[in-house]
Amino acid sequence: MMTFIVKMQHIVDRIVTTSPCTNKEDLARLNHYVWITFLMTPLALGASFYNYYIQNTVLSISLMLFCVYLIGSLYIIPNTHKVYQIYYTAVVAFSVLFLYLVYHIDEDRSLILWLFTYPMGTIFLLGSRVGFMLSMGLLGLSVAQFIIFHHIHEVYSVPFQVRFSVTYIAIALIASWIEYHRSRYEQESLQKHEALLMEQANLKKEIQRRILLEQELQRLAQTDTLTSLYNRRHFLHLAHKEITRAVRYGYTLCFAVLDIDHFKRINDTLGHPVGDSVVKTLAQYLQKKFARK
Repeated sequence: MMTFIVKMQHIVDRIVTTSPCTNKEDLARLNHYVWITFLMTPLALGASFYNYYIQNTVLSISLMLFCVYLIGSLYIIPNTHKVYQIYYTAVVAFSVLFLYLVYHIDEDRSLILWLFTYPMGTIFLLGSRVGFMLSMGLLGLSVAQFIIFHHIHEVYSVPFQVRFSVTYIAIALIASWIEYHRSRYEQESLQKHEALLMEQANLKKEIQRRILLEQELQRLAQTDTLTSLYNRRHFLHLAHKEITRAVRYGYTLCFAVLDIDHFKRINDTLGHPVGDSVVKTLAQYLQKKFARK
């Protein structure tokens, strides 16, 4: 059974993803609508064939048209942003159908019991507030039929009408309370998830910033700020590694020392800023020269 439900959820998710809607709440309601469509269609088809068999043609045709709308609405979902129009159309058709069930009295007088499914469906689809209001509206219209049409009042006694109304209200209240807390929990979960994603993004930025700072600190610790060449400390570190490698593999090693002729004279006659420029220019020339080789 669970495997079947999981497979059905995959199909529902595939239909929902075709919708151009991006709002999380709208997508959640659309998920509910597709599930209701899959659940209601076989029930309505079965009821349509049964009523056709017992020669209740009006109800049979009405149920068949309702099935056609439910199936056809699945093809409308990928092409509209106004998915709520699909919901309300289905709810209106659903309401008219249930009002007919109240008006039409069958032999065993049990059709009216289908009205108990209305609050659960509308509240599940449209939310606790709107669904509860529509459910109470349908109950009010049903009670009005009890009063106006004498053949209904004669069949269903006053105690039955009271018990029916109280049970209907209780179901609507319970369904509304469950949907309210489900929606509230879903919103809180979504907010926590978004906060977590934001925190993860900020953490990634902070990690990247610290990596860049660490790389910059390492560069500053290894290079001379004027020439951007390795400083004395890092040079000795590299020299020690090269000497160790030369001793291990038995090859010769040499070091080249450069000296700028008359550099003191440049500082004394032209100033230290010019001397710094000379050192910097020579360092850039050597870097380009050895980089090409």
